[in-house]
Amino acid sequence: MKSTSEVVTALQHWRKEWVPIEDSIVDIYVDNASYFLGGPFRNKIDVWGWNLIKCAPYSHGSHPVEAHNKKLLNTTRSLLQGAPRLGLEYWDFAYKTACYLHNRTSSARVPLTPCERHTGERPSIDHLRVFGARVIFKHHRRTNKLQPRGEYGLLLGYDRTATYGTYIILNLNTNRIITTRDVVVLDTHPETYQLDTKDQQSFTEDSVFDDYIASFHPESSISSSQTLTNTTTDIGSLNQGTTPGED
Repeated sequence: MKSTSEVVTALQHWRKEWVPIEDSIVDIYVDNASYFLGGPFRNKIDVWGWNLIKCAPYSHGSHPVEAHNKKLLNTTRSLLQGAPRLGLEYWDFAYKTACYLHNRTSSARVPLTPCERHTGERPSIDHLRVFGARVIFKHHRRTNKLQPRGEYGLLLGYDRTATYGTYIILNLNTNRIITTRDVVVLDTHPETYQLDTKDQQSFTEDSVFDDYIASFHPESSISSSQTLTNTTTDIGSLNQGTTPGED
């Protein structure tokens, strides 16, 4: 939700997803904002028969919802700081990802996750990946058979309205947001990359090859260019009639 005009729509989506019984009575905690106390939002609350609970004037910090919102904002800031290639304009995706993770996280005081308390089933977290990670996703609308089937993008979160394991991806070629399940994550530590304006140039074949080699030899930091240099040196020494490694 980016503006106050989307409050009623967001409330209807939340009711459809989280209120299992049509006639359930729900307590809605709000601050003293005018778009909560009147207008379409208040009319929907009255039609559904829900209770609207306000906080005391000038003391919204004591509102019980503020503690949860503060936790989500802290997670949102951490996600954005860990994704240097994403600017603050993607804060809404980071906030939605923070909510997605919160609903699938238990605590010492409450051993059950919010999703488990709501549905009775333990949610799977096998599909979780690092926010802002570089990915290659399959492009399904290629018309030329010789064109590459994959394009580069950045992971922006998870699509809750689609099937399990559907990701939200930022297409770096078109700068558009897409949803797909055909994703290969290239890195797991996007915070180690420096922010620049030439994102596409960093996705070279050598860098992908280096990541592939590092997955088999994580203790080695030799790049593909260094490997080619060493190979050339060894071949030159063989031509001179010496054994590689001997003085």
